[in-house]
Amino acid sequence: MLAEAALLLAIAQPAERGRAIYHRGEGQTEIVAVLGDTRVAAAVVPCASCHGPDGRGKSEGGVAPPDIRHAALTKPYAAPYDDRLLRRAITAGISSSGKPLYPVMPRYRMTRADLDALVAFLHTLGDEVVPGVGEHSIRAGVFLPPDKRAAAVRAAVERWAGEFNAAGGAYGRAIEVHFASAPDTLERFIREENLFALFASFTGGAARAAGFVPVLSAFDDDPDVRAPSVRYLAAGIPQQKRALERFAADSGIDGLTLAVASVAGASAFEGSAKRAVAFPTLPVKNPEQSAALASAQIFAAALRGAGGDLTRERFLQSVDELYGFDTSVAAVTYRGNRRIGTGGAWIVVVEPDGSIGEPRFVRVSD
Repeated sequence: MLAEAALLLAIAQPAERGRAIYHRGEGQTEIVAVLGDTRVAAAVVPCASCHGPDGRGKSEGGVAPPDIRHAALTKPYAAPYDDRLLRRAITAGISSSGKPLYPVMPRYRMTRADLDALVAFLHTLGDEVVPGVGEHSIRAGVFLPPDKRAAAVRAAVERWAGEFNAAGGAYGRAIEVHFASAPDTLERFIREENLFALFASFTGGAARAAGFVPVLSAFDDDPDVRAPSVRYLAAGIPQQKRALERFAADSGIDGLTLAVASVAGASAFEGSAKRAVAFPTLPVKNPEQSAALASAQIFAAALRGAGGDLTRERFLQSVDELYGFDTSVAAVTYRGNRRIGTGGAWIVVVEPDGSIGEPRFVRVSD
């Protein structure tokens, strides 16, 4: 997975690679932040953690990081920065006037290629044109399931979007929803449709291909929890299996057969043994439609939380501030490295006579 991330960064434009360094501390190779005698991964203290997603700086703990947008750094009446002085400030902690920067400012150790990419991004910080965002609209995508479920999911999302727009949208912007499905690819869909983000999407284990574009995945059997811009609604098969194992260990039921509903299909409910069956969400009649609508609710809440000055970074930050947010499927929370909103799976016990018990939620980590 880390190799795939490095490949994505390598083929991205320098400013886009610089974006990953600024916001997440992720370079083509490992970046180290030095604070006095302490060395930590740059991902722990990326530039944006102090200077903010737009570079304006945000006061915290009595420290007021400066505005590092290009216009602020190149003011002629101060000691203006050029690219050479910026590289020195980032790596050696020396200001444009030759004075040491505050000790709380990390000194970063990175390759020259990563350093140049970060400097290239700083030229655009705070002034970028946000893909898919217009004065009155937001272009968003939905990648549909590659089977007969697609029509029902599309219809549900279209109804939701109509109601959302009729209610005023987000800060006066209406959602323009664009749809695609296999054999199309996420990469082409995002690129050619100029999308701000994806939501209510069937990502099928390929979410990392979205690169730096925010993705709210409604259903994915194999969530890639290392993909930095992807947030999943519900557990995949690996998480459901762990939930089953925990349930079996805690239940004390001897000879319990374990099954994941999406893998076993109808056979999960057949046989003479007592069975525990896992579901990513509460078992409902139309699970794909319900999951898509829940993802749409998360999308709407994050848009409103991001404010009118919308960027992809503010949007993801808004998603990650959702705590116990109620959707039509379940409450979701995204915090730190938690990328799966529900944080667990639902288990039902099927008796030998075919009777089914009440669903029980079992929490597991990503």
